[in-house]
Amino acid sequence: MCRLLAGVAWGGEGLRLLAGLAGLLARAAERDPLLARATGGRRWSHCHGYGILLAARRGASWRVYYERFDAWAPGLPEGGVCRANLEALKAAVERLPRLLEGAREALLVLHARLASPGEPRGTLNAHPFRVEAHTQAGPVEVYLAHNGSVEKEPLARLHGLDPRAYTDTHILAIHTAARLSEGRSIPEAISEVEERGLVKTALDLAVAILHPTGPPELYVNGYISPELREDPAKLEYYKPILLEASQLRAYASTTIAQLATSQGLPLEAHTLNGTQKLEPAIRQ
Repeated sequence: MCRLLAGVAWGGEGLRLLAGLAGLLARAAERDPLLARATGGRRWSHCHGYGILLAARRGASWRVYYERFDAWAPGLPEGGVCRANLEALKAAVERLPRLLEGAREALLVLHARLASPGEPRGTLNAHPFRVEAHTQAGPVEVYLAHNGSVEKEPLARLHGLDPRAYTDTHILAIHTAARLSEGRSIPEAISEVEERGLVKTALDLAVAILHPTGPPELYVNGYISPELREDPAKLEYYKPILLEASQLRAYASTTIAQLATSQGLPLEAHTLNGTQKLEPAIRQ
């Protein structure tokens, strides 16, 4: 169970909106009433680590900033780890406006994690996961962040991995990169997971592709398992939202979209179904 923001922005207003939405994710990570409702009041915070991928274009060049963190270590008290992670997430978000200074467009993936019981913890298990794919056009970097859970054992067996050593999202990232290396597309790789019946809760995804030359690509996917659609609280929590403005297109978890509405941000909101590629309307 996580909170996720992924978007592209161009022009001054779009970049300001993107940074503002990142701030709302940090607020949602600290205290999320939709999470409390979905868990019967057992959890309020997404404080098991965070990760950020930012690609910002200045002129013809792209600057890439990638950071992950989870203060967890064996034996540390959970309360202290939670506070450290939320403070680090807030600091990372506060750096965004400076990182965006002078940019003409940007791609952002930002994730705050609430790990499923028994899943591996630590910085290297924070989203987005980075893996490489080897395509006919050359190597690309794949960054994948996920809200939801999938059956990881079948995917692990498919790729010869020990499922105990990996999170389900890490295995999903490896699977996606493998399919890209075979010449398949991002929508095809995502559809395969859905068609195999491997989605436990939701397959709300952000997948960024960084190329050696040319602009990065961003794909987002929204899918909720049929079982969760029967639970109003969990459906509201997992429902993926597409946010649009004149200079921004973004996927946002429901809590972030609701905070944006409450603040009167100039955004149109729609439910996201299936896979979409988010691109600037105009490349300046």
